[in-house]
Amino acid sequence: MSKEIGLFEAINTLRSIRKFKPIPVEDEKIRLILEAATKAPSGGNSQPWEFIVIKDPEIKRKLKDYVAKGCKIYLESRLYRLPPEMETKVLKLAEETDKVPVLILVCLNTQRARRVKNQWIWIEEMGNYGSIFPAVQNILLAARGLGLGTCISMFHLFYEYEVKQLLKIPDHVKPLALINVGYPVGKFSPPKRLPVDQFIHYDGW
Repeated sequence: MSKEIGLFEAINTLRSIRKFKPIPVEDEKIRLILEAATKAPSGGNSQPWEFIVIKDPEIKRKLKDYVAKGCKIYLESRLYRLPPEMETKVLKLAEETDKVPVLILVCLNTQRARRVKNQWIWIEEMGNYGSIFPAVQNILLAARGLGLGTCISMFHLFYEYEVKQLLKIPDHVKPLALINVGYPVGKFSPPKRLPVDQFIHYDGW
């Protein structure tokens, strides 16, 4: 077990990790991370999350193909081009999805998420993402607390149907965030962010 760190140290040093050591992640750590995910709040305590833990090399290889193709679509579709060196890093990460020790696909169970009548379902559909991403954040923070690096991608969603077929995901379950998990190459450090005062508004805009 890694040395325990404080909550704000975890928050302040949480950043996307794009290079991982080629060593396995202990099953007990993955379970701790997912238990932390289930402690997140959700609308009406619906707990609509599902987690697919992917370690099988052949499944990772097939999934990598969809992630890499989706990444290329994303990069070509952006309104503003990323700096070339960043595009290279993003694409390299996608193309090495199969080399990541553990992948966690966080999904939304739309049956468990149903809470309101049909005329308001559009509100519920938006709110359901608010029930999933606190669990995702808990995964990232728990992993950081255990000395593990993480990185989220959504590139697989360009091939949602194919990914659902590959992973045998039921129709009522929607895949959302794919999280790379592993021991990082290099050290954790604070991410680059704009000053908080640029985002704060008091009593209105």
